[in-house]
Amino acid sequence: MPICTLIVCVLYSMFVCLYMRLYPSSGDIAVPFSQSHNLSVALNYLNIFKLLNIFMFAFIIIVVVVVIILIIIIMLIIHIITVSSIISFTITVTPPLSLLTLLLRRRDGISSVLTFKLRREEEEEEEEEEEEEEEEEEEEEEEEEEEEEDPSIGIDSYILFELMIFNVGGHDNLVGLQYFVIIACLFELLQ
Repeated sequence: MPICTLIVCVLYSMFVCLYMRLYPSSGDIAVPFSQSHNLSVALNYLNIFKLLNIFMFAFIIIVVVVVIILIIIIMLIIHIITVSSIISFTITVTPPLSLLTLLLRRRDGISSVLTFKLRREEEEEEEEEEEEEEEEEEEEEEEEEEEEEDPSIGIDSYILFELMIFNVGGHDNLVGLQYFVIIACLFELLQ
């Protein structure tokens, strides 16, 4: 917007200067061509100008255009410098800030490479622990199956039962037999 207002002011001043050169006797400058003259008359009168005045007029226009172009170029350069400085500032400042935020954030909400690696390692460790637990459970189940399939336990309990019967009262003592049958059944249940 400042550039547009500058251009309008320069063009209006050029127009006023041209009007004053064309009509030096006219005192009304603020309202150009307000008398009986129009633009065609002014252009016809411009043809009568001397060559030097025409060159001076063209020189003024060229100078004004060059100044406007220079102002635009300078503003563009300033804009580019500020944008590049902002970009360099963000490049130099954001990595440590991003690392800080990554360290302070919860692990569930982070999708960076570091947290992905940490997560992957944790998952591998959990899988290894689960495999070890499964192996231990399988080993325990195999030991339990071996103990169930081992006939020596039943034989030992049967021998103990027979010894207890023969040591107390012999075969004729039915009360002792019933008593030791109950004890043997309890032993079998406990095993």
